[in-house]
Amino acid sequence: MSDYEKRVHEALEWAASFEDTSAATSRSERLHIALAIPHASFIPERVTTMVNLRGQLGVTANLVRQSTFFHLDYHEFTDREKWYPTKDSEGWFMKMLRWGIATEADWFFTLQDDVEVAPHFWRSLLAMLRAWPNDKLLHLAANHSQGPEVARQGRRSYFTNTVVGWAWGCPRAVLIELVEWCDKNLQAYRGSVPGGGEDMMVAKFCAERGYLIRHPCPTIADQVFVASTFPGNDLHTHRKCTVTWRDYSAKDMAEPTWWNTYAPELPLDIAHLCQWCGKFEAAAYSPHSKMGLCVACMPRGLCQWCGEGGVVARAPATGFGICAKCFMNPGGVFVPLIMKEVKT
Repeated sequence: MSDYEKRVHEALEWAASFEDTSAATSRSERLHIALAIPHASFIPERVTTMVNLRGQLGVTANLVRQSTFFHLDYHEFTDREKWYPTKDSEGWFMKMLRWGIATEADWFFTLQDDVEVAPHFWRSLLAMLRAWPNDKLLHLAANHSQGPEVARQGRRSYFTNTVVGWAWGCPRAVLIELVEWCDKNLQAYRGSVPGGGEDMMVAKFCAERGYLIRHPCPTIADQVFVASTFPGNDLHTHRKCTVTWRDYSAKDMAEPTWWNTYAPELPLDIAHLCQWCGKFEAAAYSPHSKMGLCVACMPRGLCQWCGEGGVVARAPATGFGICAKCFMNPGGVFVPLIMKEVKT
C-alpha cells in the first residue's frame, strides 16, 4: 500500500479510533462530498504546496472513494486559464462548479492549492456537516479579527453576511442556485467589479440571496504564504485564519455536539471596509497604498487619467475618475492625492 493509500485509508476509516461510534451511519445516510482544487501547476511554489496538501488530505490527483462514513469525489483543475469565461473557455471556476453538480454530491467544497489542513480534516468536517445540516455556505477560511474573542467565549462558529475566501463549501441545492446565478450575472459582476475574483462573486451571490455564511472557530484549514496568482493578494490582511485547529483536541473536533453552540453574527471586519465611504466591503485594492474601494465607490465612466479605461474610483472632492489599470499602477502620483482628499 502506497503512502497516499495509507493516508486515504486513515482519513476515511477513522471511526474505529474512537470508543464512541455513534457517528457511524447507514449506507443510505452517509454523506457524499465533492472536493475540487484549482491547481496552478505552472507556479513551482504551488506545486510544492499541492504535494503537501494531497498528503494531508490523503488523496491522489483525481479520486473516487467510498467508505462506511462518506463517499468522496476529488478533482484537480489544472488548465492554465482565466477563472471567468473567455472566447476559448468558460473558465476554471464554472467548470469546477458544474463538475460538483455532476458528481451529485450532497456537499461541494473547494480549497486553493496553497492551503494546509488539519491532520483530522475529514473527521472534523464530517462533524461540522452533521452539526449544521441546514447551512447555506460553510467558509473554512475563517479570518475575522473577532474570531479569537468568539473562541474565548466558548463559541464554535460565527456568521457573517459577506466575505468568502480560499476555502468554502455549500450543499448541492445552493450549488445549483449558484451556477444558475452565475450564468445570468457573471459578466455583469465582472463589469461592475473590475479585477474582482470568483470568491468575491460568491459573497455577492450570498448577499443577494440573504444567505448567512458560517465560519468554524476553530477552522480546519489555513493558508500558506507562497506566490499569489492574483495581483495584490500577497498584501491582503485576511489571508491567514485567526483561530485554527492547532490549539484544540482532535477528538473533541470530531464530535458533532462539540460544534453545536450559539453562533453570533459579526459585522463586516474593519480591514475589509471601503476606505472611501467606510460603509461597505472593499472590492478592489491598490498595491501602492493598500487602499480599498467598494462597488458603490466605483462608478462607471472614462478614466480622466488615461482617457480609455472605465472608471473604478472617483475623488469625492473633485469628481476625478480613474480606471483599474491606472488605479493599480499609479506610479506614486495619484493615490497619495486620493488619500489626502479622503481625509478632508
